[in-house]
Amino acid sequence: MPKLNTTRAGRTAIAAALLLPLISVSALLIEVSPAAAGAHAAAKKKSKGFTVRLNSGTLTLAFTAASWSKISGGSPTVGVTTTPTEPATSTPTGTFAFPIRGGSLNSLTGRGLVSAKGGLTISSHLSIGGLFESSSTASASLPFATLGSSSTLTLSSANFRPAAVAMFKLATAHVKAVGSRHSVTINRIPASLTPAGLQFFGTSFKAGETVATVSIAAKG
Repeated sequence: MPKLNTTRAGRTAIAAALLLPLISVSALLIEVSPAAAGAHAAAKKKSKGFTVRLNSGTLTLAFTAASWSKISGGSPTVGVTTTPTEPATSTPTGTFAFPIRGGSLNSLTGRGLVSAKGGLTISSHLSIGGLFESSSTASASLPFATLGSSSTLTLSSANFRPAAVAMFKLATAHVKAVGSRHSVTINRIPASLTPAGLQFFGTSFKAGETVATVSIAAKG
């Protein structure tokens, strides 16, 4: 009998020893799984970026030197001037800054909408020897940028019906956004004139040529 008890005890000890690695592995799995799931969720959240609701910042329209020379300057006989409409401001080299008033952008992709205040006015005059003189003005205001698979900059002008028309086509394919939970910055988006833009700014421009760049520094 004592010999039988010893054999059973030995078998019990061996069985217990074999179960220890399984218990340890199970405990490890229980302990690691929540951490792995948390890391996966964080990575998934990070990849989507944040939706930033905009309430301030600046949308900037910077004309190229060649384009600016066509819409500002001239001679006493024939001349064109382009000026900002408050609260927009401009520089002597043709950079217009419009205060952002609303919209939303994705902090990672830069996709979304940006609405701004202010505008610009183009004035032209023609004078021939004091015998003939004419002048005209055209104004556009309230820039509205749509950034996505098809990106445009829309302005409103009394010269069009309906008033709001896309005047610039924006090439965003190679432009990267830099953003956080509270801000998004996108620099130097190439802008070309649409048919409506060509009509507004003048036929001296060519369809498809880059006439300006658009930059956005927005805050939520």
